[in-house]
Amino acid sequence: MVTPFKNAIAFLVIVVLTTVACAAAAPMPTPNLDAAIEAKVQAAIKAQPTGTLQPTYTPFPTPTSTLPPTSTPLPTPTTSAVFYFDKGMEYIKLENWSLAVEQYTKAIQLDPDYASAYNNRGNAYLGLGQYQNVIADYDKAIQIDPDYAIAYNNRGNVYLGLGQSSLASADKTKACSLDSKYC
Repeated sequence: MVTPFKNAIAFLVIVVLTTVACAAAAPMPTPNLDAAIEAKVQAAIKAQPTGTLQPTYTPFPTPTSTLPPTSTPLPTPTTSAVFYFDKGMEYIKLENWSLAVEQYTKAIQLDPDYASAYNNRGNAYLGLGQYQNVIADYDKAIQIDPDYAIAYNNRGNVYLGLGQSSLASADKTKACSLDSKYC
């Protein structure tokens, strides 16, 4: 008597023998993937247009420094002065005070009326502890732009640190009158 279990075994034996016989009769080729990929790459290269390649990116706009608003228009610094000013800002962030002073000095040489460069060079001199130079640069920034609240505030802070409270108070009051964020 044939049981369902024996039928299942017989079926599996037939499937296995058929698979083995087919594999032996006609072996399946194994694809050479490296050759196929290389062929596709070569076809893509041949399909490229000839001639000068054009960039496919959109360049970012040139960054500009923002100067604080004033009641009197300031002369626009030259591009080179702005370049050195921005480099000075990077050195300030790194607390490399002497290199910051060099960059701001270059900006000032190119644009002697660049009030922000004097103010920031004063900040760099402050990092070096050169207080006479600090005060001189803040003075020059204020001379160029009498409404430059940041310079009054900075000079007032230095005067306060030097124990010159009456000068500090006058500068802090002036900075507050020009910009309420200094009040």
